[in-house]
Amino acid sequence: KALVIGIGPIGLGAIQFAQMAASDVAVMDIDQNRLEFAKKEIGIQHTIQPTKDTKNTEAKIRQTFNGELPTVVFDATGSKKSMEAAINYVAHGGKLVYIGLFQGNFTLHDPTFHKKELTLLSSRNALSTDFGQIIRAIEQNNIDTTPWITHRAHFDDMISEFDHWTRPESNVIKAMVDIND
Repeated sequence: KALVIGIGPIGLGAIQFAQMAASDVAVMDIDQNRLEFAKKEIGIQHTIQPTKDTKNTEAKIRQTFNGELPTVVFDATGSKKSMEAAINYVAHGGKLVYIGLFQGNFTLHDPTFHKKELTLLSSRNALSTDFGQIIRAIEQNNIDTTPWITHRAHFDDMISEFDHWTRPESNVIKAMVDIND
């Protein structure tokens, strides 16, 4: 059982690899549009919108996983608040993997970390063997990155489109600039 927190480009990669490795994958994001995107474009059945109350969010996660917590949680947000809360969402003996990067310090509640006997991992870059695995997964149609590209512009139009792409209401997941005519 896996939970991926954050449905940006990094989270999308984690979602698709989690789908290949786990039988039950749920996603969590504060943005309802991204949750709908994950359902429609990636085929995710279980989506969770967190609340400000960690206990309430934990209850939603448990409901999604039939009363249990996921054995692995990937936090792809890069958000201090999310990264600090994620420890609460992992099952006893599970793994918490930080794949989003926060530019600063954050804290973990040590008694919770020890009580749950968690494994804490992080990922920043991939090894060359990882890229080979990713390329094979795409070539074998195990991963489809096409839905990630939600916005496109021709090179000549990119400057005028860029400001729009940076606004949350544009719902950009991944924007591409076409350089071919």
